[in-house]
Amino acid sequence: MMGVWDYLHNKAQAPENLTLALRCRQWNTLPYAGGYLDQPIRRMKLMELALDFYESIAGYMEARKTRKDKNWIEWQKAHPHAVKIFGLAAKEDNGEI
Repeated sequence: MMGVWDYLHNKAQAPENLTLALRCRQWNTLPYAGGYLDQPIRRMKLMELALDFYESIAGYMEARKTRKDKNWIEWQKAHPHAVKIFGLAAKEDNGEI
């Protein structure tokens, strides 16, 4: 998940699983030929995790930009797990972990 963090926070290249997940969502398709049950389970799970983390952190960063409003406080209350993950990622990025 640090690859997703680096992509959003440090403008690094997006990790493969996130790129694939975003493309699949954009094109409304699966990554490989066949139906859902034909897809590699590990790949699908990693894509799902990368996309969930991406959406959480992107939402956090957007709410943080507008924290002058009540959006920031409301977002923190609605997403306590994302706040915790964001804090851990920031600590690791700063070399604290």
